[in-house]
Amino acid sequence: MPSHRLFMFLGLLLGCTAVWAEATRVSGCEVRLGQVEEHYESFGRLVSSHSPTLSSEVDGRLVEVLVDAGDQVATGAVLARIDPRELQLGRDGAAAEVQRIQATLKNEERRVRRYQDLKKKDYLAETQLEDSQAQIAILRAQLQAAEANLASADEKLERSVLRAPHAGVIQQRLVAEGDFVTRGKALFVLIDNQHLRAELPLPETLAHRLAPGQSVVVSSPLVPGLEVAASVGHTLPQVGSGNRAVTLVVALENPGPLKAGATAIGRITLAAREGVLLVPSVAVVRRPTGETLYRVRDGKAEAVGVTLGARNGDLQELQGPLAAGDRVVCDGAGLLTDGAPVELKE
Repeated sequence: MPSHRLFMFLGLLLGCTAVWAEATRVSGCEVRLGQVEEHYESFGRLVSSHSPTLSSEVDGRLVEVLVDAGDQVATGAVLARIDPRELQLGRDGAAAEVQRIQATLKNEERRVRRYQDLKKKDYLAETQLEDSQAQIAILRAQLQAAEANLASADEKLERSVLRAPHAGVIQQRLVAEGDFVTRGKALFVLIDNQHLRAELPLPETLAHRLAPGQSVVVSSPLVPGLEVAASVGHTLPQVGSGNRAVTLVVALENPGPLKAGATAIGRITLAAREGVLLVPSVAVVRRPTGETLYRVRDGKAEAVGVTLGARNGDLQELQGPLAAGDRVVCDGAGLLTDGAPVELKE
């Protein structure tokens, strides 16, 4: 092939290549106004709002233990019984003392009435009447004390039966039938799984951004897919000494399957802003000068530096010299340079 034809062929080939490189086909998207929420995700734990250790309130031997670990109990359910015989004897003695004082008091009141009749006829000395009246006052005070002792004995007898203060699940049984227990001895640990709270650690730098009522969505790997809507409650008064974190406490009602002690994942809404500029996050590329968008103007890609804000799913908040309605490059932005010719796909 003659040399001039070879040069002509190469020129045509290079010219075609230049035409092809002139316009890069890209997909575009539009900058729009919308609402963005700023979230923080924290990993903590679920804690029961009511998890008392139930203890014996009287001394005695356990004659019945009616529940075990894992048992579901209702409010007021009988958990255990302590031998009531000695307490019943004490109660009977207190009741007998009340009856004795009541009988003595009635007899003394009749004597005072007789003395008053005799005094009217001057058949009785004044001192005898006064002594009898004073004895009535003493007996009434004794009766009051005896009735208090009887009420105390009734209460002790009633407390020989241990009942659940609220509905829940027995976490631990710490005694067995036949054990002798003293007042204050721990018998059971009862967990209320219905009323839970999530304890969520957050960096102390975020503490000033928390406010009561902010939205929190709580989930747990214990029940995949379950999300419970709640709100910010309060923070614990002390910053963690080891992790320098503040602990956010969020109260929630258990929809059923959650359990105290499980991992809690809290997504906290720290801020919500309306009327902000949003673009799909794929439109943002990182360049040595910073985060960049490519705005399409007159068939060319114009590099625009932006500052990023919060991200909601696939949408990215941004600040920069852009306006709602501007067309920017989405897919293919990473291949462009400032001023590159582009062709938007239909």
